[in-house]
Amino acid sequence: MLLVQPYRLSYYLIEQLAQSGGLTGIIFEQSRPTVSSQMAFLRRHLRRFGLQKTCDILAYQMYHKLCRRHATARAADAIAPLSDPPLDLSTIPQHTVTNLNQSSARQRIADLSPDVLVVHATRILKPETFQLARHAAFNLHCGLLPKYRGHDSMFWPLYYRDYDHLGATIHLLEKRVDTGAILRRAQVKWTPEDTDLTLWFKAFHAGVQQTIAILADLNQGKPLKPYALGMRDSRHYPHKGLSHFLRYRARQWMGPRAL
Repeated sequence: MLLVQPYRLSYYLIEQLAQSGGLTGIIFEQSRPTVSSQMAFLRRHLRRFGLQKTCDILAYQMYHKLCRRHATARAADAIAPLSDPPLDLSTIPQHTVTNLNQSSARQRIADLSPDVLVVHATRILKPETFQLARHAAFNLHCGLLPKYRGHDSMFWPLYYRDYDHLGATIHLLEKRVDTGAILRRAQVKWTPEDTDLTLWFKAFHAGVQQTIAILADLNQGKPLKPYALGMRDSRHYPHKGLSHFLRYRARQWMGPRAL
């Protein structure tokens, strides 16, 4: 079963899992922004980052919505294209909930009695939710763990010119975010023509293929072989701010010695 937020890449993941024959149900987590939820987001970021960094993060989010939506769509269509015509998913049970940690959402999961939960782009799940899987629950994380945990994990390696840590990780879910034992990692190569968007989608595509490979192994009766990597260099990254993005773009335009 797939637990996922409905956005462009999620539908590519859905199609690929459905075509592999192992998808038995989908639960979308979709909550409408409210004044109270937006205020809670703002208070949380102000406590953690202060006013300047919070405004920086909000400024990038606004910039992305206004100026990067078309570029994002073009890159996604080129690297992770959807089926044309759309794949028929009508035989797969689908539900939409506002919060996967609510008791009603957990009941939806329990009713479908999943052997495996595949998770992508949801809120942080509590053990009471992901432990409903009889066999395993794992997450598709864009970014190479354990070094790049948290948000924008394909952007920060680019920002710090850490080109050896670009890729995707499939890891078991644990209570602490992005710390579960690793099942597979897929590295992607940086080229001067790449952008933060193209590398994000390349990593996602690679992560989808690794997810399908794990499910194929399970269908053949092969056991999972998780392994742990040291957390010494691990860091939980925040959302990027507009200042970070502009500095990254300046390096693209002016060359690697810039800024």
